[in-house]
Amino acid sequence: MTCHADKAQLSRRNFLKGAAAVTAGLTAGASLSTAETARPRNVLFIMTDEHHWQYLSAMGHPHALTPNLDRLVRGGVLFENAYCAYPTCTPSRGSLHTGMWPHTHGSNLNVNPPNIMTDIDPELGLPADTLLMASVFHDAGFRTYHRGKWHIGDERRHPCYREDDHPHPFPRDHHLALRDWLRENPVPSDLPAGSWTEPGDWPVYAIPGMDAFRETRLPYRAGRYSISLETNVTTHITEYALDDMADGEGPFMVTWSDPGPHGPHLIQNPYYDAVDPEALELPSNT
Repeated sequence: MTCHADKAQLSRRNFLKGAAAVTAGLTAGASLSTAETARPRNVLFIMTDEHHWQYLSAMGHPHALTPNLDRLVRGGVLFENAYCAYPTCTPSRGSLHTGMWPHTHGSNLNVNPPNIMTDIDPELGLPADTLLMASVFHDAGFRTYHRGKWHIGDERRHPCYREDDHPHPFPRDHHLALRDWLRENPVPSDLPAGSWTEPGDWPVYAIPGMDAFRETRLPYRAGRYSISLETNVTTHITEYALDDMADGEGPFMVTWSDPGPHGPHLIQNPYYDAVDPEALELPSNT
């Protein structure tokens, strides 16, 4: 059984190495010289959360506005027969990082600690010795970073993401940064009628029907968020990712993991007003 396990691990390691090689080859481009293609290429791994493949304008959605993702579709490789490994966040994300099924990597439940930066149960999430795709890049001399939603334990337990291996500290938790921003910025005095507030007393303008939904006391929120776009969680993690790519020497492998379009669906302008809600065609619920 030990021999069989070793072969399985070697096979998966080779698979991850192969994936890294393919990624480097795709980003190199066919017109480059042999010397140029031999140089390690930087890697940016983009992840979105609960993002259905049909909700891209490149895939024909009549209302989705996704110009940058569409550029990746047009200029890269599009896999039209791919399946999500699991219907919830933690197991599925664990599979993307490890190449294993959830029942193999062992994280088959969502990890929801009170404070994701300090209160993570060491028994939850992926063990420290789990072979990640980033581990392969790290062992090959890449600077490896993960910015954004992790949700599979404590990322700092993995050698490829240890804080002492980075040129600058781990990002401050977005919730703490947002809390401080709310304290320093007054609520606008000219709010339109019908607005309601979130914890922190900053207004969210509810979408039609949101007030009725709130009466159910279910933990869901949607509407136009009135805070500055600069305080958005996407902006927060992007700034750190850009710093990662600019700092240090040698090639990098940066994972940019955006929590959206996962709820809560609190959208800021100019994006909220970019789509007319009356013109939306809701998908079938069957």
